[in-house]
Amino acid sequence: MVSNPLGINGLISVNGGATLVAGGGGGSGGYVFLQAGSMSGNGSISANGGAGDSRFGGGGGGGRIVIDCPSNTFTGGFSAHGGPGINYGGAGTVYVTTNLNTLGQLVVDNGGFRGADTPVSQFSGSPAPPFGLTVSGDAVAYPSTASAATNFVGLTLSNLTVTSGAEFVGGVDGVDASNPCYTVTLTVIGNAVVDSNSAISVDSQGLNGGAGPGQGSAIDEGYGGGGGYGGAGGASSSGSPGGLTYGSASQPTNWGSGGGLNPIIADFCQGGGAIRLMIAGDLTVNGSLSANGAEALFGGGGGGAGGSAWITARQLDGSGSIRANGGAGYPDFGGGGGGRIAINTLTNNFTGLVTAMGGLGAFAGQNGTIVTGTIPAPQVIAQSPTSTVFYAVSNVF
Repeated sequence: MVSNPLGINGLISVNGGATLVAGGGGGSGGYVFLQAGSMSGNGSISANGGAGDSRFGGGGGGGRIVIDCPSNTFTGGFSAHGGPGINYGGAGTVYVTTNLNTLGQLVVDNGGFRGADTPVSQFSGSPAPPFGLTVSGDAVAYPSTASAATNFVGLTLSNLTVTSGAEFVGGVDGVDASNPCYTVTLTVIGNAVVDSNSAISVDSQGLNGGAGPGQGSAIDEGYGGGGGYGGAGGASSSGSPGGLTYGSASQPTNWGSGGGLNPIIADFCQGGGAIRLMIAGDLTVNGSLSANGAEALFGGGGGGAGGSAWITARQLDGSGSIRANGGAGYPDFGGGGGGRIAINTLTNNFTGLVTAMGGLGAFAGQNGTIVTGTIPAPQVIAQSPTSTVFYAVSNVF
């Protein structure tokens, strides 16, 4: 903590150590907290994970960097990347405030390497949330704060950018440990962007094979029908029926049900998860929003049903894709039904693909539902006092 101006033209480093033994993992990056009245310079600050053994050891996770300065003209670099190894460590976090953004921007960047997932929780320090979030450099981030009342995982952000091959995936609901399902619920006060080659994805993050209100059946060992949700699941060639439809088409929040599976094996034939985006500004999708069901990867399994994507935004732009497709069944087995997509905007300029198709199989799953609508403009339905007001007011209800 520095009360005077802070200039950094050199290096501040708290990187984790590399392993020195065969099979060892790398150490995690450390913690940097800089607080000053002003900050300048063109140096570098790093909290990178250390290297693990390239054949057997995992790379260390990135650390954390926090820069809290009312006036920040620093033009140097920050990095909190995961380290290399047989598998890369996950990205750490960099949180920076500037005189132009008093709420700060949280950056999750893994330097162009796909590693372990990074949890993002509502920032509990000062300044208070909402903060801006950038996920980049092939990082994979997920929300880690859940609402016990709704079982939905959610973050409130000032802005959101998912770019440079990064992915934002679902956070576990925490309800049923034997069948965890995943949801992305984001409220963004400003604009949100999903760039090309980047995604918000809950593919195969819904209900497990043989589970859910629209689960596919498996009368005999194997030969499962597809899971249902927005569309019914397809039957298998032996007559095992697919699952039924359920849930709301205009306000979809359910997970897709799993395809028929006998015996039931965890993490196979799952339905798609759920995406709920509430964007007060503009949403641009040049990458993908995806809630697809899983394909059946072995004999006997039906495809999982597509999940849900419910999007509310002032304006929707881009040329990417929004998908909640059912997964394919193994050739003699049923395809998963399509999921449900609802898009509500004031202005819709999106030119990409929007699909909730049923998956292929002995009998294909039915297509799911896609509902688009317009958000009505605000209207004054009552006021007090009832006459024309010429003076300033402090509240509008």
